Amino acid sequence: MNKLNGSIPESLFTNLLNPEHLNLTQNLFQGELSPNFYTLTKLKELRLVTNKFSGPIFKDFDLLPNLEVIEYFENSFEGTIPSSIGQLQNLRYLDLISNQLNSSIPYELGFSSDITFLALAGNSFTGELPMSLPNLTLITDLGILENNFSGELSIELPYY
Repeated sequence: MNKLNGSIPESLFTNLLNPEHLNLTQNLFQGELSPNFYTLTKLKELRLVTNKFSGPIFKDFDLLPNLEVIEYFENSFEGTIPSSIGQLQNLRYLDLISNQLNSSIPYELGFSSDITFLALAGNSFTGELPMSLPNLTLITDLGILENNFSGELSIELPYY
């Protein structure tokens, strides 16, 4: 919550030893994410909220296997959610609201069975919701409005 701007200094990736939490929320950072993020293999929480980041959100989430929280809302990320997101077995919180993400939601997202919070609203996602979505049985918050989804919603809800 400062007015830090420009790109994230590359020294952050070499000078921080095994950070578990990285919060760069509410600054003026811009540009694409550095591939050097993959050196932060112990990272559990990555919060890049309300900046001016652009480009893809990452290609290889499997290189950050400990991620539990990904908060990227209110940026200008574009492109797809990579299928490697399904390899994040500890992921419980994914917030991508208000970016410029497009394409369909990858089927593999349903493999992240610990997710309790999934927010994808305010993007340009298309197509049908993946049939794997019901695998997210722990989900308590799901936000998908303001997208371009199509098709039928065929998710069976449990009886209580």
